[in-house]
Amino acid sequence: MRYQKIEDVPKEKWQTLAKKKIYFGHQSVGFNIIAGMQAVMKEHPQIQLNIVESRRDMDTGGAFVHSKVGENRKPDTKINDFVKVINQDLGVTPDAAALKFCYVDAYDKIDINDVFQQYKEAMSSLRKEHPSLTIIHFTMPLRTQPISWKTKAKLFLGKELWEFTDNIKRNQFNQLLLQEYQGKEPVFDIAGYEATTDDGRQMTFQYKEKKYLAMLAEYSADGGHLNKKGEKWIAGNLLVFLVNNI
Repeated sequence: MRYQKIEDVPKEKWQTLAKKKIYFGHQSVGFNIIAGMQAVMKEHPQIQLNIVESRRDMDTGGAFVHSKVGENRKPDTKINDFVKVINQDLGVTPDAAALKFCYVDAYDKIDINDVFQQYKEAMSSLRKEHPSLTIIHFTMPLRTQPISWKTKAKLFLGKELWEFTDNIKRNQFNQLLLQEYQGKEPVFDIAGYEATTDDGRQMTFQYKEKKYLAMLAEYSADGGHLNKKGEKWIAGNLLVFLVNNI
């Protein structure tokens, strides 16, 4: 049975999840998600995850261990550091692990196809090295996409739009990831949730006859990081996802 909401999940399922060893490598939006998880757990005391910030010597008991990996705007360093944490630093193979890129890892001069190929090869290597490990794939977070009068004028005149470049590249990475893993391995579509209201409406923008997802402004105070509402929305969906997939 797959659960849709926190309220649908029986207490024993949360108890089972709390016994799992999970590692989450991230940067700043990851801390937003952790804050959201803690806020959701306060409202739902049946969820008793042991959340620990660390990258070394993972306890053999259940824990949701998380840490920074790599450098922002250098996704290759995040991939390499994540692999190092799993292979060396933790000391044990976790039940599940996830690497989340940041929205700043996609920008005008980066080759998204190359980033995805590096990611794919690293995950394949980890899978061979740790056959018991469940790899959770995260789509790349988005930013909001405000459209000013200047942007509208450029659209009307058919000019190139640098304002759209970064979000388009994030969408392109996510399409590659979803095509490769969705339906085969667990994928947490954080971008999809950032673009979707709780009643299912999506925020999109169009460029050259193609539609792309953008982050809803109601989930962020600065256009990229999650606000309190966004934290709880993403964290709540992630917690249900973990119950369903680990």
